[in-house]
Amino acid sequence: MKNKGYTLYLFYKDIQIGKYKMIGDDFNKLYKSFGERILREGFMHGKSIKDQSKTYTLLCNTIYKQKINSEKIKASDYLLFLSCYINLVKFNLIDYNDFIFLKNK
Repeated sequence: MKNKGYTLYLFYKDIQIGKYKMIGDDFNKLYKSFGERILREGFMHGKSIKDQSKTYTLLCNTIYKQKINSEKIKASDYLLFLSCYINLVKFNLIDYNDFIFLKNK
């Protein structure tokens, strides 16, 4: 029987922003796949972690507002949200309790 993987549910300010199909439930692999790239790009453009954190938070707040206002959110924006969110978790600005991996049946 084929393993169907996991679904990652992300909550921001107590609202579920998105859910993402994942192969596994390893946060470090998730960070390597999504968060690390934009962090490195920021460093290459001379942005400090503090500057990047502000940018990530701004993007997450923008997507949050779109979600609570029932506005259309593009798939690419959800992936960008995931990347920013993961970095905020890595910087300890979002609690590890604000997301959950659930194994698919």
